[in-house]
Amino acid sequence: MSQWSLPVVKHPVYSNRFALILISAPDVGSRLVDARAAAAAYAKRLGELSFQTTIVGGISRPEFDRRIREASTALPTGAEVALIVVGTAVSSGKDLFVVPSDAVGNLDAQAATAETEALRLGSIQRRLLDRSPREFVSLVEDCRENGERCSASALEAEPRGSQVALFRNISTAASAVQEAELSVVMQPGLNYEQFFSVLSQKVGALQGVAIRSKTLSSTFHFVPNDFFDLLPSECSQINPLADPMAALNPGLAVNLAACERNASVWPSVWQYQLRVKAGKEQLAYQRAVATCDRDAAARGYAIAYPEGRYVGAVEQFRQSCLNRPRPAPLPPAVTREVPVPRQIRAAPAPEPSVRVSPSFSCARANTNAEHTICSDNSLARLDRQLTTLYDLSLADRIGSSRRAFVAAQKQWILERDQCGSDARCIARAYAQRIGQLR
Repeated sequence: MSQWSLPVVKHPVYSNRFALILISAPDVGSRLVDARAAAAAYAKRLGELSFQTTIVGGISRPEFDRRIREASTALPTGAEVALIVVGTAVSSGKDLFVVPSDAVGNLDAQAATAETEALRLGSIQRRLLDRSPREFVSLVEDCRENGERCSASALEAEPRGSQVALFRNISTAASAVQEAELSVVMQPGLNYEQFFSVLSQKVGALQGVAIRSKTLSSTFHFVPNDFFDLLPSECSQINPLADPMAALNPGLAVNLAACERNASVWPSVWQYQLRVKAGKEQLAYQRAVATCDRDAAARGYAIAYPEGRYVGAVEQFRQSCLNRPRPAPLPPAVTREVPVPRQIRAAPAPEPSVRVSPSFSCARANTNAEHTICSDNSLARLDRQLTTLYDLSLADRIGSSRRAFVAAQKQWILERDQCGSDARCIARAYAQRIGQLR
């Protein structure tokens, strides 16, 4: 099917991204099966990077061409487009060709027959470029010319663009090369030229060769630098630099579970690894200071984190537990008659406190958390303080940064509302968010 699949992870900013994955392999031996597995691996990883993907190939030449046309026509204008060729592309020395399943089995060793047996990669690229993409790059997993490595001249055929091709050593397992490729794809912050540089080193270590077109994009990134920072996740609620008070976040266990999930999906993303490490320490800290009756938890924290961020706070808590006064025994009860006064003068009514209004309309409050804030002056003050900080920060942002900042605030409000009528939980949520905005 040439229908574009939705991304596995939908990003609030980097969303208009598409990856067309072509299977270039004849239906001979295990070549087609292996190429299909490689295509599925690319689709999974790129889907996790908010790419909409489609896999085309493993079919006859006419059907191959028809489905590529369908996929190209369905592309929106102004998108980021990556063309990935898995399996083995064939070079004629002047151009590259994608191999359909009904091609002869040794086409990569008979470049002269590529014109009639395979599809010209340059023609496919032109169809994609006709959709006026904002970014366009091509990556060819393996390229051969009469059984030998491709020459760079094959990448310079029209249309010129950012093209990278690899030549895999026959003695090296295809899975090892693919793992190297995908590990570089997942590295944050690499533009396409930097991507080629890192990839060529990894492939070279596997006795392969990477070649490129003369110009490579300096603005295309598989993983933009701020991709994961702008991705809404409960994991972002863990602040590795949280002070002892902020580290008592009541939702920490849920946040840590989200970080562990993200770290398993994106093991190369250091931000998630850092937050997992910080979250585990903060959870141990919470247990250590939960009650004076759990000294083992406090000692456990000191053993696990001898130079941890909260060593001082845990020790201070232990000392306060050791020094707390023990209750004196109660004297025996003595019953005394209490004289009944003839007349009790009414105590003067307390001065009415000044009502503090939050930043939102209490008349329109529709969650338990909002009703609690409206009835508590201290929470209302925190709400007004947070709103002031938020407005100041928002005024300094534009474009995608502003949209992501607004989305993060909406996500925080949803998390605050999960506190329900628990005033202490609401106060902690405000304290943590205020700390983030300062």
